[in-house]
Amino acid sequence: MALYAQGPGPEEPIIAYDPILHWRLLPDQEVWHHSPRGPSGVMRTNALGLRDDPFPPSGDGDRFTGICLGDSSTWGDGVSQENTYAELLEDELAEAAPPGMQISVLNAGVPGYSTAQGLKQAGWLLDRFSFDLLVISFLPSDVFPAEQADIDLVPRGMGVPAAWMASHSRLVSILRLALSRSARVRAMDRGGGVYHAEMPNRVAARPDFERQLTELVDLARSHGAEPLLLTPMPFCIDAGCPTRHTVGTASGARDFMNRCVEDEPAYREVTAEVARTSSVRHVDLAEVVAAQPSRRGLYVDEIHPSAGGHALIAGALAPVALEVLHSRR
Repeated sequence: MALYAQGPGPEEPIIAYDPILHWRLLPDQEVWHHSPRGPSGVMRTNALGLRDDPFPPSGDGDRFTGICLGDSSTWGDGVSQENTYAELLEDELAEAAPPGMQISVLNAGVPGYSTAQGLKQAGWLLDRFSFDLLVISFLPSDVFPAEQADIDLVPRGMGVPAAWMASHSRLVSILRLALSRSARVRAMDRGGGVYHAEMPNRVAARPDFERQLTELVDLARSHGAEPLLLTPMPFCIDAGCPTRHTVGTASGARDFMNRCVEDEPAYREVTAEVARTSSVRHVDLAEVVAAQPSRRGLYVDEIHPSAGGHALIAGALAPVALEVLHSRR
């Protein structure tokens, strides 16, 4: 995957190859980005390579810490950093928390991540830090129709050292950059703009999706964090909904969107079933969106929530997160 931001100066890569996660956000970045689907502005990552402020925050005393795992809808494609639902949830909890309690909610969303990658990422973060709340939200099939499941791309056995050597090879890096640049030039020729992402051709098969969600729930509990399953906002395909995400992209994009719409109810059922069998808190954003008088203003394209959509998500999460906060006092 190659994701670039461009401003007054040269192109700035903000995602790097990773031998296990396949890609990760570069740490300590502050670059100007322009998105055809949202506002321009400064994009920042912290020392962990996550789109958030430095973590953990300084200071002692009573603290409640949450983390939001997910893909580009969590990361905040098309919205400014302060308008992501992780940031807004942090603000809402801080207002309702007892005096003196420090609140931090870490945005661990990475564009294109699946449950397989989220599971690896969560393991590393939970081993390193203590969290009270773990929000889990992944689209089941994040980008294009695939011939293999996402779990099949995770290196195993001799594939792990081979992937590590490839990640440290100057020649491999040059080839990756050249191929990425060529693909981005073709995308811009199709009208994709200067802010563009190419994703690997994979999808989470339903049994893998269910198993990996369950493992994420178990992992959170084994580290003392309360898991919360968040079913993402439904795809917006009604009249009046934005349709810019699939315009000017690779061939088959419309077929992909149609397939995602067809598969969406089944994956939502899987998430609800995992929540039921694991006795875990669950927020289904399809129900939240359905209760709104209109979807207008909630999306930047068919897939990603706008600033208004992120505010809606934070509002839906806040009461549940407060329950967890009060249960831990």
